[in-house]
Amino acid sequence: MIRCIIVEDEVRCVHVIQRLIEINNWLPLKTVSMVDSVTDAIAEINRYKPDLIFMDIELRDGSCFAIFDQLSHRNFQIIFTTAFDNFAVKAFKHSALDYLLKPIDNQEFKKALEKFSKLIKLNSIQENIENAAQLRNSDLDWKQLRIAIRKDDDVFFEKLEHIMAFKARNAYTEIFTVEGKSYLTSKNLGFYEDLATINSRFLRIHHSTIINLDYIASIQIPKNRLSTYITLKDNSKHEVSARRLSIIKELIEL
Repeated sequence: MIRCIIVEDEVRCVHVIQRLIEINNWLPLKTVSMVDSVTDAIAEINRYKPDLIFMDIELRDGSCFAIFDQLSHRNFQIIFTTAFDNFAVKAFKHSALDYLLKPIDNQEFKKALEKFSKLIKLNSIQENIENAAQLRNSDLDWKQLRIAIRKDDDVFFEKLEHIMAFKARNAYTEIFTVEGKSYLTSKNLGFYEDLATINSRFLRIHHSTIINLDYIASIQIPKNRLSTYITLKDNSKHEVSARRLSIIKELIEL
């Protein structure tokens, strides 16, 4: 069963969403909580750890965007609901799965659920993280592990060993592959640092960068203690933080 929370301060809209969930019962959604304020939303999201949230933007005690910095649980998808389309850009900066304008139309609601369904039916990155301990202790070669990368409405699969670098782009992460592909994803860099621990060849060399050590082409270590840089095999150059330099030297026996 998929746990969902409705964060909405209009009673009528709560009823509409509940009814649309009932109509679209092809997706097994269970509403575990309904709240109408920022304060209650923070408490209930941390308590129930939902998979999906239907979230109004203007709530009884303020904007929903105040919620996100106070959550211990962040592994969920959001479908924003509002009567005002001027919030759309800000909503998507907070990794919205979709954005529904009120009054909510069933066809648009169904399309949003289909996007969500597409995600949960695939091998998600989070599932790989949760299985990391089992992978380390099993006969499964980590080189066979693929990660799912969502880009717009598509999900791409890449072997972990083919990932050359993860680069923070504000709250997002850009992923670079050995084949020259790049993906901008809505997950932050810390999310991918957890995944990369499956293979010790990945190392966070800076607060903004994780690299695959197998793709290092050269290291520039100035004698005058200026910034150190690693150049990867695609000729991209990445700064190394001072506290990470000693770890890199040890790993590559410099």
